[in-house]
Amino acid sequence: MWTEAIRKDTHETGNQNIPAAPAAFQEGVHRIYAECDPRNIPSWHLLEHLGFRREAHFRQNLYFHKDRYGMPIWKDTYVYAMLENDGTERRNQQHV
Repeated sequence: MWTEAIRKDTHETGNQNIPAAPAAFQEGVHRIYAECDPRNIPSWHLLEHLGFRREAHFRQNLYFHKDRYGMPIWKDTYVYAMLENDGTERRNQQHV
């Protein structure tokens, strides 16, 4: 799984970037985004560690399962994104 590869690369090499991001940005991609369950703390910690910025917290925006009465069990979603120029902005801030 893609997330597993990122986690492995980040922990083993200390790499602070998504391995595929530089190549994607060089190919003209402007924005990469990810969504996760706010209760999955390791997931959003990893995204923040990799340089993603939290853009939204959607409350009760989707459901995958229903309760025993057939009612949806609503879940929240965090939305994260990384822009092509985010790396440049971080490097410029470090040199100030």
